[in-house]
Amino acid sequence: MDNRVLERIVIIILVLLNVFLLSVVMSDRIESRRAEAETVERLTEILKEKGITAAKDAVIVQAAPPRQMLVRSADKESEIVTQLLGTTFQEDLGGNILFYRSDAGQAVFRGSGEVTALFTAGSIPLRGSVEKTSEKLMKSMGMGAELIASGTDGDTIASAEYCCCKDGYPVFNAPMHFDYSENGLYMITGTRLFDDRVSLDGSGLLNSVSALMRFAETVGNGEAGCSRLESCQPGYLMSVVVSGESTLIPVWRLETDQGTYLVNAETGRLESGTV
Repeated sequence: MDNRVLERIVIIILVLLNVFLLSVVMSDRIESRRAEAETVERLTEILKEKGITAAKDAVIVQAAPPRQMLVRSADKESEIVTQLLGTTFQEDLGGNILFYRSDAGQAVFRGSGEVTALFTAGSIPLRGSVEKTSEKLMKSMGMGAELIASGTDGDTIASAEYCCCKDGYPVFNAPMHFDYSENGLYMITGTRLFDDRVSLDGSGLLNSVSALMRFAETVGNGEAGCSRLESCQPGYLMSVVVSGESTLIPVWRLETDQGTYLVNAETGRLESGTV
């Protein structure tokens, strides 16, 4: 048989195989979406039976983010400070508290993650919008950001508050606040996320469906009040047990008509600490 004929046969076989594999993938996706839609519909009905109506898209089917442990890195913290203040003088104040000073300002970084930084006039000018400038600063500090609020605040020209994010998930009790005057940024306050990840564990966590079921039970027991679920969002709470070390605990944030609740994805219990 001619080699060109063999090549054509092989090409046809490969094309048919690819078509088959594509059809299998598409079929799996369609089936997955159908199963997800059925789960959402059934869970919405269960919540309604328990006296909780759900807003559109409030009931979701999603896995919880993995539990993480983060530690403070002196080298990476120094890089962050250099981004903010340039070359600095450093002083150890004890208790895992470091003080940094330069012509551009000064900052205190604590082992709890708390940060306070003051800037000299004009050292960090406001470039574009408050949000754009603040998000660029968050990125230079090695963190993602989810905007909480922005606008005028007291004696400041403008301010912005963000929730720090890890791997795209907000850490609800780690806010960062930026204050600007007519001369640019003059203060940063808040809680930063530590630098190095030392562990990652996604086993045994409640997904959104299980978390909502647990919450419905909690409402039924009178431990929480809710008649309407507005949204369900995955994220974290940061817990600092040892100075310089933190655990990111996966939670589900539920916005309801009677307030915000955090469901621990490990225990199913309600937590406090939202920003």
